[in-house]
Amino acid sequence: MVRSYQRKTDRSNLSEDIIEKAVKDVILNNKSIREAAKHYNLTKSMLHKRVNIAKSQCKELNSERNAEEIDVKTTKVIGRNKYRCHQVFADEEEQLLSEYFLMSSKIHYGLTFLQARALAFQYAEKLGKAMPSSWNVNECAGIDWMQSFMKRHPRLS
Repeated sequence: MVRSYQRKTDRSNLSEDIIEKAVKDVILNNKSIREAAKHYNLTKSMLHKRVNIAKSQCKELNSERNAEEIDVKTTKVIGRNKYRCHQVFADEEEQLLSEYFLMSSKIHYGLTFLQARALAFQYAEKLGKAMPSSWNVNECAGIDWMQSFMKRHPRLS
């Protein structure tokens, strides 16, 4: 995939807040999936999939009608980014890594790109994270990951 891809259309650009409201309408207010999809201008199949995921999460809690727990569980399920499954580090872990990079730059000259990539690999290995196979072969994080990391943390230079 191109590193700096720019989307040409706004098709399928859905707000997670709207999806969350639609799922809550279906689960809590007993609105039909078809009605909720039409009201929130969503596709029926996508809403059905998200409702099933939320209901399965609620059944795991054994409390399908407790609104507070549904709110907590649905925000975890519905508020997710579709690319999070490919993300190596969680947001908090990335924040710790960026803080370490900043601290090391204050102590001395900082880390080179290769040193930072190697450190990210060691950190992922220490945490037992699932990572791309190329990381294991090269024993450092990929160039694409590092460039994306720098875009997500612009205060690093």
